Amino acid sequence: MGYASIATFLKHYLSRRITVDTQAVERQRRRHALLKDVKEQWEFEQLVRDVERQLAGLETNDDLELVHDIMLPAQKKLCDSVLSKPGATIEEEVARRNCAIYAVTLYCGIEEGGMSPIRKGGRSRNAALPAKSQPGHEQELLELAKVSVYKEKRPRVCFLCLGNEGLPLAQRIYAFSTPGDLSKHFGRKHLKNIQTRRDLSCKLCMVPLVDKTHLQRHAEEIHGTVSPRHSYT
Repeated sequence: MGYASIATFLKHYLSRRITVDTQAVERQRRRHALLKDVKEQWEFEQLVRDVERQLAGLETNDDLELVHDIMLPAQKKLCDSVLSKPGATIEEEVARRNCAIYAVTLYCGIEEGGMSPIRKGGRSRNAALPAKSQPGHEQELLELAKVSVYKEKRPRVCFLCLGNEGLPLAQRIYAFSTPGDLSKHFGRKHLKNIQTRRDLSCKLCMVPLVDKTHLQRHAEEIHGTVSPRHSYT
């Protein structure tokens, strides 16, 4: 048989043209091997150095100043409190924990979660904000909510409720779980209850709205709020 000789394979099946850069493949293989060796050596030596410093009573130098330049003051305080070193005594540890809890509460003034008529146990829109976040953060929360209703992405805050100064702050800045939940609220709460033309206006944009269609177009084009599929009459 002709296939008994390797020359048949070389003549008919093996291409004479090599399309792969073999030198580049070899360089990449060596680079990956070198990086793996360096990583394994560093991990081993770093563990030894950390143990030696702990036995000598020295503190590890975890430099976090690199990210502080791009962080807001509230974020800096939050990171410093949460990432602080454990206390030597129970009293110091309790004080450190309380400080971290206070920093998280102060930074996260709004609880996560949404409201849906079929859900039970969810946070009510009438719930008051945490007491520690009320004094100096109400205006800041309003400004953040206003920014969220002008973004290109579909928002989760109702721009009509946000512009209604007669509502409590918790209802004005309430964030629904999904943009779909906001659309349902927009249909039930606002589209369904349109009575007269003079009631139609956007308090945030300070513009009057002619009719229901104008309101829906303004909501979608300016504030990204999409009307529900079924109409409310």
